[in-house]
Amino acid sequence: MVVDRSEDPQRSDQFPKVTTKVTDSSALIGEDDEGSPEHQAEFIEKLGSFYQEKAMEFKQPRFYGHPLNCLKLWRSVIKLGGYDQVTGKKIWRQVGDSFNPPK
Repeated sequence: MVVDRSEDPQRSDQFPKVTTKVTDSSALIGEDDEGSPEHQAEFIEKLGSFYQEKAMEFKQPRFYGHPLNCLKLWRSVIKLGGYDQVTGKKIWRQVGDSFNPPK
């Protein structure tokens, strides 16, 4: 895993750009990515602060009427190589399936 802080190394509160090489992504998304309720709340707080610094409003997303676990989403996407990899490989459905949507 490579962490790139080239944008602004002085800012420790920014989410770093992370790159990984993935061969089999199906086993990478798991329940351990969910985090404890405390970790989830801390992540939402940091995410809200990040949005506020960018002068943007943060409204916690919902998934099928339930609050989305943003920590799990972030960890899952990072494990799969980041946004560009998930989008490029068209594996967003796999990420969404890890949240157990209704069939």
